[in-house]
Amino acid sequence: YYSYMMYTRDLREQTYGYFEVRCILPKGAGLNPAFWLLSDGMFGDTTDGGITGAEIDILETNTDYDSSSPSFNSIVQTIHVDSYDDAHKWENQGEFYADDPYNKFNTYGVEWNENEYIFYINGVETSRTSFGGVCQVPLYLIISLGVDEKVYDNEYLPASMVVDYVRCYQYL
Repeated sequence: YYSYMMYTRDLREQTYGYFEVRCILPKGAGLNPAFWLLSDGMFGDTTDGGITGAEIDILETNTDYDSSSPSFNSIVQTIHVDSYDDAHKWENQGEFYADDPYNKFNTYGVEWNENEYIFYINGVETSRTSFGGVCQVPLYLIISLGVDEKVYDNEYLPASMVVDYVRCYQYL
C-alpha cells in the first residue's frame, strides 16, 4: 500500500487567508487522511516559535478505526512549530466530531491571519489559537493519505479519500 499526496509547494504558496476542503474520509484501520499547511522553515533547526515556519493540521485522524472508541468520527487539529528535531513543539486544539465523516461530506477549514488561527468544521468554529506566534511566511497546502502497518487489519479496503473541493482564499 502507498500514500498519495497532493501539494502546492513551488506552485502556489500563500501567507494568510482561509483554506477549506470538503471530503469524505476513508474507512478502516491504518489510514491517516490529512489536510494541512506547511513551510520549508519547519525543516530547519528552529522556526522562532512558528513565526518563520509552521505546520498547521486542519484535518487529521488517528489510524485506529474503532467504532466503539469515544474518538470515533472525530478529527484532530494541531499546530506544530520549531522544526521536527529536538526543539519541536505542538499544540493539539482537541478532538472534534464531524457528521459521519466516513460516509458523508464534511468541510474542514482554517482562517489564518496575522494574529491567530481559527479552525472550523462544517462552518462552526472549533478552536482558535496563536500558539508559537502566528506564522508570518508563505505556506503550501498538502492533502495526504498516510498508511501504516495497521492497514493489515483494515476490512474496508480498497478505501478512498473522496475530495469534492479545495478552496483557498486570500485577503484583499
